[in-house]
Parts: sequence; C-alpha cells; structure tokens
Amino acid sequence: MKKLLVVIALLLTAGFVFGQQPQKGDNIDPQIWQMSINLETPILKPPAVQWTVLDKDPVPDFRARVKSMKALYSEQLERAENDGEREIARSAMMRVSWDLGFKEVTGDQVYLLTKARGVSHSLASNDPDGEKWIVTKIVQIKGKPVCWCIPVTVQTGERIRIVLTKDNMFDLDSEFNKDMRED
Repeated sequence: MKKLLVVIALLLTAGFVFGQQPQKGDNIDPQIWQMSINLETPILKPPAVQWTVLDKDPVPDFRARVKSMKALYSEQLERAENDGEREIARSAMMRVSWDLGFKEVTGDQVYLLTKARGVSHSLASNDPDGEKWIVTKIVQIKGKPVCWCIPVTVQTGERIRIVLTKDNMFDLDSEFNKDMRED
C-alpha cells in the first residue's frame, strides 16, 4: 500500500503553533496520527537537517554495514598519510554507511527541518500506529558528523511533539568506532 503522507511545512494555524499542546475541542482526525517537530540546536550552522520517518530502527543496519566493510575501511584508514586525511576518510565512511539506510526512502518522504522561532514543522499520516523512528541525514557540527535517530510511538487520533536537541543526538562516531573494533 502506498503511503499517504500529508506534510505541512511551517504550519502556523491554531493547534500547531510551537509549544501548544492539543486542547479539548481540537479537531484531530481519528484516522491519522500527527507530529510536530522542532530543531533546537544552536550549535548547528546552518540550522537545517533532512529527516524522515522510518518503520524500523536503522541502527542495526548501520552497524551491519560498518562491520561488513570493516576490512576495506581499516585498509583505507591505514593508507591515510596524516590525521586530517584519516578524519576525512572516517567521516566519509560514516556518511556512506548511514546514508545507505535512506536507500528505500522516496524523495517525497524526506523533509527539510529548519530552526524557526515559534514555528513547528508538522506531519500527518494514515500509516499504521506503532513505533517509528525520526531519523536525520548526517550534518556537521564543529567538523564532526552527527545525526538524530529518535524512537517515537504514534497512534491514530493523537499528536506528538519531537524536539531535536544536542542532548538527543545519535552518537554516530562512538557507534562507528565500536563497530570497527568488534570482530
């Protein structure tokens, strides 16, 4: 079944304004779930990330990809002539291994989240209830690759709020290092 997603970027109507919770009398369609998502990460320049909603946790697949490429990655890192070159190679390896998790996501299911004071980005869907993952593509913060991978539970007729902060970033670097050390 083809997913039907309704995206309303920078929606400023009542009930979706940043920080406002659903109130009695809000007209939430009982056949869809809704979410509002905000980016509250002042250290991200420019303050924007690409994101999507996945039906499964992408971390196990990321770990499997890193482990399957471990020999090649190790060889390439050893050939690097200096620390700067090695760090550029590591960053590219992480990016490729993470971004392959977006392979099955169509272009109309990837959204751009920007930081805008007082404004939530919103999404509504008639996809089945249950656990989902809010996942971003990799961005650079202070020269380091970072991303978000936040599990959420959605239920028809309900609205949830997600805020991406520096405190809930996915530690991609540590995960990559751990997978490169494991046999």
